[in-house]
Amino acid sequence: MDAHVVEVKLSVEENETMTAHLVFRNKSGNSIYLNKQVVYYDGQVRNNYFEIENSNGDEIDYLGMMANCTRTPDEYILLQPGEEISSAISLKEFYELNKGNNYKVQYDAINPGFKDQHQPSMEMQSNKVEISY
Repeated sequence: MDAHVVEVKLSVEENETMTAHLVFRNKSGNSIYLNKQVVYYDGQVRNNYFEIENSNGDEIDYLGMMANCTRTPDEYILLQPGEEISSAISLKEFYELNKGNNYKVQYDAINPGFKDQHQPSMEMQSNKVEISY
């Protein structure tokens, strides 16, 4: 499977919770199975899939839980060619963001392979967004 067959668009609402909005779009001509944990399905955050740097280039700490991805069929969602799904999470709730600072934010994750469908792992990376908190 070609790299980057899933386009990820990131936008961040510069509000009290610093809400990150993600849109995942299947750019390929094939159906793709995405792991629900990796795409924050239903707003569930169980791992660190964001790279956040402050204006000094220092990486910001992730404060949430770190769970292993499962690879059972019920942990995947099917995305048809051209189809999109979206999710949103509060960055402030899971990252050590401080008021008065500027940050660069990017989503960067590996969607684990889905053996039942012979789909290999694939990297998914969003655009970078600069925000002020």
